[in-house]
Amino acid sequence: MVINVFRRAQTFNFFLLAAVILLLRLAVLLNPGLYKGLIVYQPFVKLLVFFQFNFLSNPVNNILITSVVVFIQAVIFGRIITRHNFFNKTTFLPELMYVVVCSMFTEFLTFSPIVFCNFFLLWILDKIFSLYRTQSTLQSVFDMGFIIGLGSLLYFPFLFIFPIVWYSLLVFKAFSWREWFTGLIGLIIPYILLGTWYFWNDDFNDFYHLWLPFKFVLPQELAIEKSDYFALVPIVIVLLLSLNQVRVMFFKNVVQVRKSLQCLSFLMVLIVASYFLIPDRSINHLLLAAAPAATFMTFYFISAKVRWFYEWVFALLIISIFYFQLF
Repeated sequence: MVINVFRRAQTFNFFLLAAVILLLRLAVLLNPGLYKGLIVYQPFVKLLVFFQFNFLSNPVNNILITSVVVFIQAVIFGRIITRHNFFNKTTFLPELMYVVVCSMFTEFLTFSPIVFCNFFLLWILDKIFSLYRTQSTLQSVFDMGFIIGLGSLLYFPFLFIFPIVWYSLLVFKAFSWREWFTGLIGLIIPYILLGTWYFWNDDFNDFYHLWLPFKFVLPQELAIEKSDYFALVPIVIVLLLSLNQVRVMFFKNVVQVRKSLQCLSFLMVLIVASYFLIPDRSINHLLLAAAPAATFMTFYFISAKVRWFYEWVFALLIISIFYFQLF
């Protein structure tokens, strides 16, 4: 029922999408004890926040504001997917899959720098998908590097996705050392500007001390909480079904879509790998994988033929979200 409704592009789906977002947060809204408080992940955030956001300390306000942000991101994501012709028809399924992935864990429901970094990630994806038609890529590559550098000021591990810039150049364009170097320049420009601001204000020592918490130590074991493993099972099942559908349809798609899917696959690998490599890892980091995961999930739900089965799979996904929010 739900999948069939969102398969069609209609204005009414905007209201349904908002209702789904609130529904997936209902358990936490009705039981504030499940609320995970606001977490400031990086010292750099203190440089960029000039106001006290005390209203975010209220669970209801925090979750509702995050819901609005996720809604906006879902709409932007859907327009990106439609503009770059990932599917043969206009559909609201990308938006639906995005909000579902952004609701998988209780930690995803509250505002954090990672939530805001998804705006930067969507911006980068739009530029990556546009490389196929771009003649001169220097400006786009510089912009992508700059966006990643800017996002890393809010959430430093965002820096780990930078290799997607170089990988995208390999996929869409012939090798050019100027383009690779331009991306690197864009990446370091935000830090040069920030360091210059500190230097002119005679606070350069403070800028140096900000880097001290980022000493990298390779973890001795790659593990997450058992409850997180179980919560990932339903979405892994959907992703396996989706990847099988992508495999079947891969060579039936146009070249641009095939190359874009390669970039999305590499981006997911980067995000998952960086999750295990960051010293103080949190499940929140996987929120960065919302856009690529939602894209692959859409491939399954938009092309599945057996209605009772794909509706049951989606229902299982929603039920699992409620279950792991409550327990």
